[in-house]
Amino acid sequence: MTDVARAERDQYFIACLAFNKAPAVAGTAQSTA
Repeated sequence: MTDVARAERDQYFIACLAFNKAPAVAGTAQSTA
């Protein structure tokens, strides 16, 4: 695997993590507001 492919995979993985966490964070913000 090339460095470019590895970097793209890492970016995709981080984006998925952020996308999965976003609803939970938004729900927490709403419940505490």
